[in-house]
Amino acid sequence: MTALYLKIFAERNCGADRLTRLARKGWDLEVLRGHLDLPRDALREMLQTVPPRERTALHNRLLDAEHYRLLYSDFGWSAAAPPRDIVQSAGHARDTVFLGCHSHPVAFALRLAQRPRTPGAPRGAALA
Repeated sequence: MTALYLKIFAERNCGADRLTRLARKGWDLEVLRGHLDLPRDALREMLQTVPPRERTALHNRLLDAEHYRLLYSDFGWSAAAPPRDIVQSAGHARDTVFLGCHSHPVAFALRLAQRPRTPGAPRGAALA
């Protein structure tokens, strides 16, 4: 099978970034990352053009549109697999290799304690 795209579904801190770098070096294919492409500066400028009371609604509409685009073009975020019907309906699904990565639960918990998801949380708090 010849693939044009690679989609990696992975937990946080399980080595998916390293795997992505290796795939880009070793194979001539596009890695579907599922990142937002909205430039922050352009988004900020656009939000400044509407009255303050309408900014939240516009911001949410723009993010919803970007998330919808990601779901169908990059099969969504790397930490959550999309519904099967969305994958099957995508024209580029046949040319995509899907790879799922996970880590041992204990190793995952230790890494999560070292790098907590909650901003400002003290390191090692999850193990206390």
